[in-house]
Amino acid sequence: MLFGTTVEGAATTVGYTYCVGTFRDLVAGNYIFVADKAADEWANSHEISQAGAEAVLVMHEFGHSIGICTVRAGGEVYCSDYYCVMSYLRTQNAGNIGNWYYCNTHWKTKNLDYYVV
Repeated sequence: MLFGTTVEGAATTVGYTYCVGTFRDLVAGNYIFVADKAADEWANSHEISQAGAEAVLVMHEFGHSIGICTVRAGGEVYCSDYYCVMSYLRTQNAGNIGNWYYCNTHWKTKNLDYYVV
């Protein structure tokens, strides 16, 4: 996992995971990047704990690293459950400190066999 300030050329992107597979066959991913400064600025502008925003970002990107993702031709489909960590970064999930979760829809897409233990 790499922490940085921002994603160059993508002002609204606060995290990224390099994934293995295509949008129809996402397996899992490695190389997580979290734009820490951008996340902190988002949290401050929404009066949310920076730690809450960062935790949701890390959990969201970690989800991708074990294959959790719903994608369509246009890209990632964020969860409609605003409290799920696979939703877009929101005040609901970032402020849900200590109660974060992956909804059942997203948890079904996991691939825990990707990493050899």
